[in-house]
Amino acid sequence: MSLFLQLADAPDEDVHFEYKFMFHAVYGEGLEFMSSAVRAVANKQQNAHGFKRFVSREDLSKRGYVKLDHMTIRCDVTVFQKKKRPLSHETSPPAEPRLVDAALPLEP
Repeated sequence: MSLFLQLADAPDEDVHFEYKFMFHAVYGEGLEFMSSAVRAVANKQQNAHGFKRFVSREDLSKRGYVKLDHMTIRCDVTVFQKKKRPLSHETSPPAEPRLVDAALPLEP
C-alpha cells in the first residue's frame, strides 16, 4: 500500500510542513501503528509527498487494521509559518557638528 499527501492548490512559494500517518485498529482503541514524522516542502513543481511502499495489505490485515475491507488512517500535518525577517535599517545617528580650527593667511 502507498500513502501520499497532495497539496490541492500549490502556491508559487514553498510550503514547509511535517506529517505522519497513523493506523487505528478497526475494533480497538488508540493508535497502534504509525510512521515517523517527515518534514517536507511542497510547491507547484513538487506537490505530493508520501510513502511509495508504506506497508502491505497482508501485514495490515494480520495486525487487525483491516476488517471487512475497511481501515482507519489518520494523518497529522503541521504547517510551518515562514519566518518574517525584520528589515535591517542601519541608520547611524546624525553627525555632531564639528568645530574646525583653521588658520587663514592674513592679507598684506
